[in-house]
Amino acid sequence: MQNDYFELKGTDYRIEWNWGAISNFIEDTNLELSDIDKITNKNPKVITKFIHSAFTEGGRLDGVPFPFSVDELGGLLEIADITELLKVYFQQIASKKSEGKAKKK
Repeated sequence: MQNDYFELKGTDYRIEWNWGAISNFIEDTNLELSDIDKITNKNPKVITKFIHSAFTEGGRLDGVPFPFSVDELGGLLEIADITELLKVYFQQIASKKSEGKAKKK
């Protein structure tokens, strides 16, 4: 599986929407799991936190802490970036859907 990266301030940072990222986001925002299906309908601050959770998880997996806070990340992103990042989210969750019985690797 190929990892997804996004450039911020001249550096590529991994973004990963796995169960860890999603569960941390839900815990931090007090949202329900079902709210993830409607993430594009949330307010901009919630969407920024959602994206931040993926950068944080990507950094953890790469062994490189993500250096920006939610507010700092929001200041770095443009509207077009949000669209691109959410495309990555939908691609990641689509590629992780099971076609049969889940098996431990």
